[in-house]
Amino acid sequence: MGNSSSTVTAGIKNQADGRSNIIYQLADVTGNGELADSAKVALKTGNVAELDFLIVEKIRPLLYNDGEGDMIPMAQVISMRHKERTGNDHGPGSDSVKKYICWRLDCRGAVGETLLHVCFLSGLPEHMKLLAQRLIVTFPAIINDFYLCDEYYGETALHMAIGTENAEMVRFLLKKGASVEQRCCGNFFTCDDQKEMRMDSPEYEEPVALPVKTNYSGHLYWGEYPLSFAACLSQADCFRMLVAYGANPNDQDTNGNTVLHICTIRENWEMFSMALEAGANLHIQNRMGLTPLTLAAFLAKSMMFEKILEKERKVLWTYGRVLMTACPLAYIDSIDPATGELNLFSALALAVYGKLDNHLALLPNTLEHIVMKKWNVFGKKMLFSHLRLFIVYFTIVFFSFLLRPTPFERQQHTNHLLCIFSPSRSNMNTRTKIYTVLSLLAMAGACLYLIQMVRHLRNVGRKMFLLSLSGFPAKAIFLVSCALVLLAFVLRASCLDEAEDIAWMVVVLLTAVKFLYFCRAFSKVGPFVLMIYKIIVRDLLRFFVIYCIIVAGFSQAFYVIFLGYRRDDKTFDIRKEGTIMYNVAEAFVRMFMMSLTEFSVFYEQLEQCELATIGKIAFMLYLLLVTMLLTNMLIAMMTNTYNQISGNSLEWLRQFSAIVLMMEQSVSPATRLRYQKMYSFPLDGKTHKDSAVALRIKIPSKVVKKRTTKKVRSSSEAAQFDAKTIQEFKEAFGIMDQDKDGIISKSDLKDLYAQMGQIASDKQIEEMIGEASGPLNFTMFLTLFGERLTGTDPEKTIVDAFHMFDKKDCGNLAEDHLLKILQNKRGEPLSEEEIKAMYKGRPPIEGGVCDYKAFAHLITTGAQEELAQA
Repeated sequence: MGNSSSTVTAGIKNQADGRSNIIYQLADVTGNGELADSAKVALKTGNVAELDFLIVEKIRPLLYNDGEGDMIPMAQVISMRHKERTGNDHGPGSDSVKKYICWRLDCRGAVGETLLHVCFLSGLPEHMKLLAQRLIVTFPAIINDFYLCDEYYGETALHMAIGTENAEMVRFLLKKGASVEQRCCGNFFTCDDQKEMRMDSPEYEEPVALPVKTNYSGHLYWGEYPLSFAACLSQADCFRMLVAYGANPNDQDTNGNTVLHICTIRENWEMFSMALEAGANLHIQNRMGLTPLTLAAFLAKSMMFEKILEKERKVLWTYGRVLMTACPLAYIDSIDPATGELNLFSALALAVYGKLDNHLALLPNTLEHIVMKKWNVFGKKMLFSHLRLFIVYFTIVFFSFLLRPTPFERQQHTNHLLCIFSPSRSNMNTRTKIYTVLSLLAMAGACLYLIQMVRHLRNVGRKMFLLSLSGFPAKAIFLVSCALVLLAFVLRASCLDEAEDIAWMVVVLLTAVKFLYFCRAFSKVGPFVLMIYKIIVRDLLRFFVIYCIIVAGFSQAFYVIFLGYRRDDKTFDIRKEGTIMYNVAEAFVRMFMMSLTEFSVFYEQLEQCELATIGKIAFMLYLLLVTMLLTNMLIAMMTNTYNQISGNSLEWLRQFSAIVLMMEQSVSPATRLRYQKMYSFPLDGKTHKDSAVALRIKIPSKVVKKRTTKKVRSSSEAAQFDAKTIQEFKEAFGIMDQDKDGIISKSDLKDLYAQMGQIASDKQIEEMIGEASGPLNFTMFLTLFGERLTGTDPEKTIVDAFHMFDKKDCGNLAEDHLLKILQNKRGEPLSEEEIKAMYKGRPPIEGGVCDYKAFAHLITTGAQEELAQA
């Protein structure tokens, strides 16, 4: 990669100031050159004939087949890219795979660009824009030529136009036949953690051997396709044009990502929604097996995760501010609804086992609801069942240890243990016999636990097993204790009593630790268990490293100082009587005790050392560094960890969720499916392959009105029209959609006004477009007209209409005059039934006179209340 970087740097320098290349003599990135100068003249005169003549004369020799292009073996293209990147020749490849190219490979710029690319690199001033357009008009085949160097490989003029946010040039290129399927897969546009792993193959244009696992980081990882580029840059107009010209939002890049995946990575919900409307599939998996939803969970993008979940959910019914929704479990639940296998890349598993703090924000609401469903269906029952069995096992182990004959009893031959070399039971008393039975039961229990572990491992696989076990150190320690029980049995059979004593002491200590595993499931004590783990991992380990370094140094210093203890006393033999630091190991232990403020004996003996003064100075330094500084630093670190965990309830929720997932991992896929059916229901009403879980959502009061008046009404309003009316609306929509891309944009409305001989201000256009809650496609167009026909005019509009009939300008209308207005045949007259219904509403009519301002207010507020209740 170092060679590649230097090559690209040299190429960029040649682009800026090099004249040795024929391309830069014609036009360079500064906008100068023979053809660039001719374009300036053509721009002033308005005559492009001379420019076209020069283009034909100068450019034709640089093209294959006089500008018709040719099919070039892909191996030849990849060989050039490989040599530019590594400096070495690529091995020979097959000529069966070919690529259509117009600009000759040996007549490219410093980084494999054509003259068309140079025009875009210059920033497209007017004369370079004209030159680019005339190049394409004269030699249309060059429009899809791409960069050859590894850094920018595959980038075409269309990619560059989108990158510079030049919608006008994008439209021009698409009309002239620019490909919407060319992939820009150069190193510059690759994920940061994949750049060092790129390899070439003569049969594939894209780099091969890229690692599957990546974090998708990289400021310019834009998804390779022009459509993905437009989505990353929020170029809505360009996006619509690309879709209109055949761009497929479901095309996958080298990492298997579609436009939806790219929008998820960039957290661009606006373009995500637009891609969905264009037909993007929400359930396509990338190379890592992630859908857009699970990708949001993997990257801990909580905003995108919630919004995609909202798209996935289906509303079953609404009542006031409450929505009952069906949330599909595929890709969300850790259990695959089709097979019952565990899905490590499900949203739930990614959120629970995620390492980032932002993963915690994914758990509330939907995932928490699923976890609680699992807990109520099988988790609680399984956990308490396991707890009861463990208490029985622990009791057996505990009493086995208590009843075990002590070494003293064995030496006195008052108790004898069975073994291979001494199978006689004549010296065994009742206590020893009970111990023997209990130890055999403990061994049987340990075997059952280890067999259960093996079954668990087979059910979920080694990767998932280790991942889940890493979050539960208490369970891992318990499994070690089970293995030690079997080891103790082997030692017992081999008559190694002393070694068995050590094994049993360790077993009792480690077995009791599993109680912490069960405590984590309860909100009262679970957070404290979690704090213990976090303090050990985060704080104690760091403290211990620094502490050992300091203690090791001081212990050796004091060991040397204490070699001079009572040296003047001829009757004292230090080798026989010793000191409190008579060897290196004892010195280390003594320093540890001193850190606990136990140094009275130490100081007494220090007074009798030959180097007592130096020892006292070292002692003071030790007190300052360890007793005062490090110890208090440890306390502060532990306090900080405590505050973080106690103040974050989501951390315990993650641990609780991990316990529930551990429960389901211990059973077979068929059992998991049976459990899942108990907390879900089939969306199609028949099979559970498309299972969903019911989720009740309470909508915030501020959102209710907006949703009821916009979303809920939209479908009913659009459905009120018959087929003939809808066809008429389609014709009207087609007239407004000037560029025929399926979306009415600002430019479409401006063109429409221009055709009618009118000029619309930007403010007018903005207000018209702003009435739509999303892109103004035909569905939105029909919805807006439905609102106009079924909704109520604004209060001011109604008041102004009544005011036209108020000749005295008094704010009142006579009752009979009002009825004539409402029943006027020229408009939409009210029927007799509607007039009667109006009077039931108690309009502001007194003494035959109506206050039409109050009447207008009654009409509008009453309509809004009806819509809100609908």
